[in-house]
Amino acid sequence: MIVGPFLLQFVSLGFTLLFLLAAAHKLTGLDDFQAAVRDYQIIPSRLVPLTARLLPIVELWLALGWLFALQIQVVAYASAGLFATYGLAMGVNVIRGRVHIGCGCGFGGALQHEQHLSVGLVLRNVGLAIAALVVTLPGAQRELGAGEHVVLMGAVVVSALLYSTANQLFQNRVAIKSWRKTLEAVRD
Repeated sequence: MIVGPFLLQFVSLGFTLLFLLAAAHKLTGLDDFQAAVRDYQIIPSRLVPLTARLLPIVELWLALGWLFALQIQVVAYASAGLFATYGLAMGVNVIRGRVHIGCGCGFGGALQHEQHLSVGLVLRNVGLAIAALVVTLPGAQRELGAGEHVVLMGAVVVSALLYSTANQLFQNRVAIKSWRKTLEAVRD
């Protein structure tokens, strides 16, 4: 499979936006993010504060790497590795039955409004890891035309809106499930 320059630019801009928003969310709510990392119960508690501070910095570096196409192969593999790590941590907790905890991966709001862990979030991270690896495939080298740049920006905006919609659906699913449990408890 040969990857064209449009797809490469699309993936690069999409991940730039994703990592910038994710890092900003984590840095502006560092205490909430630290609580989310602690809730995963994956790493020793003494490493939680350091990990919670390092992850958004890594995401910022990845955003810059995608934006400026700095060592793009390394950035792609690092991004895929980060998504796989996030997905693995989520998957471990889903298997443990700990789906009530927030994923720490939202783009705003308090911790109690975070998306709860689910198989859907694990699969989302697998998909993101695969998408990051697309840029490691051989591609044609050419410049995009002005019209292609306009279409590219539109595609990134539409994809960001779809991604946001999917995240909201994950969040709504958990809220509806909780509401149903409450309703069933009241009936009994």
